Amino acid sequence: MPTFKTVDQLFNLLLYHYIAKMPQAGKVVAVLESLDEPFFNDHVAFRTPSLDGLGISMLEQIFINLGYQKMDYMNFTDKKLNAYWYLPPDLTLP
Repeated sequence: MPTFKTVDQLFNLLLYHYIAKMPQAGKVVAVLESLDEPFFNDHVAFRTPSLDGLGISMLEQIFINLGYQKMDYMNFTDKKLNAYWYLPPDLTLP
């Protein structure tokens, strides 16, 4: 299993795995990277099941340990979705 040492490496690894499962995402990234303007992810969303040990509280620890700060709670009633947003340690990160 590949490992990461920086937040950038983590997001590159996550994107690599996402593109492996969703090849059309790779095509979108390729088009965006071909433009003259810089491309970067401004946010990333993760979905977790609401099961003990598998929810937000487990996943958020990875990002808190990487310097992210837990911010506001959000509830999207129509989508039956609860969420938090996390402030990155560097505003160039998603």
